[in-house]
Amino acid sequence: MRRNPEDRFQHEFIMFFGQTWPEHRDRLFEVYNNPKNEAHGAYRKSMGMQKNVSDLVLQRPEFGTLVGIECKAPNSEWSRDKILNQFNWGLETIKQGGFYIMTSNMDLLKEFITAIMNNDIKNVLLTQAVALTFVKTQLKNKTIKF
Repeated sequence: MRRNPEDRFQHEFIMFFGQTWPEHRDRLFEVYNNPKNEAHGAYRKSMGMQKNVSDLVLQRPEFGTLVGIECKAPNSEWSRDKILNQFNWGLETIKQGGFYIMTSNMDLLKEFITAIMNNDIKNVLLTQAVALTFVKTQLKNKTIKF
């Protein structure tokens, strides 16, 4: 099966996480929220699917805090509305005491998750702020490029 660029980005991150923290591999999981068609979407919604939830969710070891990870392929383009809705879901996660990142930068994502796993809150907040500031500055455009 041929993967699209976002799938490859997400897969690379999953592999990094599993190799770096194999004992916590089961704490990071995919959220399936891309139905194949309208009928499949209606079925998935009846099973609890929610729009705009991040691609990946990590239950932070020892703390149980939710960490939302929205992967974007480098050089991908998205509508402002789609990104704004995902961004708002992330902000709500943060308001509820969790953490959130939306990025196409693998190094930044690895730095963020390493800070999460090391309970380095200062770096968690810094990398989260860098990623979200980038997105926020792009929201003035009709199309967001990562």
